[in-house]
Amino acid sequence: MKEISELKLKQYRIFAADTLPFVALNTEIGQSLLTKLFSFRSSGKDPQTADWFFEGGTLSKDNDRIIVIETLQLNERRIVIEIVGNTADADYVYSAVKKALSHSLFGEGDRWKQAEPVVLTHETSCVVTLDFDWSSLLAPGLSKLSEIMRAAASHEFAFAKTRGLSLRFRVAFTPLDERVTQHGVVLTDKLFVIEPRQDTPPTDRRYFTASPTETETHIKLLSQLEQMLAD
Repeated sequence: MKEISELKLKQYRIFAADTLPFVALNTEIGQSLLTKLFSFRSSGKDPQTADWFFEGGTLSKDNDRIIVIETLQLNERRIVIEIVGNTADADYVYSAVKKALSHSLFGEGDRWKQAEPVVLTHETSCVVTLDFDWSSLLAPGLSKLSEIMRAAASHEFAFAKTRGLSLRFRVAFTPLDERVTQHGVVLTDKLFVIEPRQDTPPTDRRYFTASPTETETHIKLLSQLEQMLAD
């Protein structure tokens, strides 16, 4: 495994009711505070979900590099952060967001300052070079089906060929902590995805990958997959 790029992490934190200081975010001053602190390019409110969203922000870490914040979404119970970077970077951004929402503008906020999420989930994605051909993801029977399909689809004007595939596993979750159901939190299904990188020659063996895990776990999964399928 090599040449990891576009490493991104999305974190979902869901809190107990009446925890987030969401009312102040509905004010111009509240939005301006977050926009200024993280240099967001744009912000707005989703008319369907009533979530406030902020896009294109940055945060300096350790004075030596910048974390790109692709999106920040907030509603009465949820904070969603999507960054370019790893789990530690996302946690760092969250700490800064929590500190910002503890500003005197948002009230005393003792409940918020002591709050911990009822649920914290992760989604990692990246592009990576893996040492196996995409056809290794298919069982022998499916590889044969691919050959049959190419022959059937070809005609006098064009020759058909298989450019790749998208392998997806849907992952469902059963709560182990009774607080999850007590607080009315529904755990939605997530996807594990691996597919050849679009607009990249198959010989480059570049893959887009995604999983409902932290970045470190995601990279470990890819390493294990490569060991099983490597030429």
